Amino acid sequence: MSNQQLSNLAKTWKSRIDQWQTSGKSLTAWSKENGLVYSQSFYWKSRFLEQNNCKSNTLTAGSFIELQNQPASESGIVVEISAAKIHLSTDFDQSTFLRCVNLLRRKTC
Repeated sequence: MSNQQLSNLAKTWKSRIDQWQTSGKSLTAWSKENGLVYSQSFYWKSRFLEQNNCKSNTLTAGSFIELQNQPASESGIVVEISAAKIHLSTDFDQSTFLRCVNLLRRKTC
């Protein structure tokens, strides 16, 4: 495979991984829905997320949003990812939640 073909393949997979991240679905479900082999999706996800994490270990502007200190809603849910807990009220903003989950999923270098 030539460098140009490899570059085009990487661009194609970068776009696919971006689409998966915004979908809110598991990689398994998203791959199946899009007719892709899970192991290939996993490989490219790992490759791009590790590249992003290893380029910079510092936070950049826009990486996080400020959260207001509010009591947890009794009618909402609590999501735990590793040591992090996210309290969601019944009217939570889905796009902000997905951004938080995607940040917490990433590995450290």
